Amino acid sequence: MSTLNGHAIDNRLARKAAHAARRQFQEKIVRSQRQFLSIAVSRDVVAQRLMSNVVENAQLAALEIAEGTEISEVPAQLDAVSVSVSRTVEVLGQLIRSGHDPRRAGGGR
Repeated sequence: MSTLNGHAIDNRLARKAAHAARRQFQEKIVRSQRQFLSIAVSRDVVAQRLMSNVVENAQLAALEIAEGTEISEVPAQLDAVSVSVSRTVEVLGQLIRSGHDPRRAGGGR
């Protein structure tokens, strides 16, 4: 009985950790979005769309992780997605600051 009870406690702790990781993930995504939008010129529709796509994809990844992953693995996987989003935001920010026009990427046709 104590093993069963110990498993229930471990499972509860894993669920709490996963819940906290999901909350931190959402906070990081929102923070990254705000950081990027403070860099991007408000009328730069292309940059805003790119950032919206990054956030949307990150949220979809978080849902897939939450639904298809062992609960104990959720925090690490969400953290990996968060790091990827941060890197993407950094690259997009560098593109905006450098004045690169993403519409001309690939040869400017």
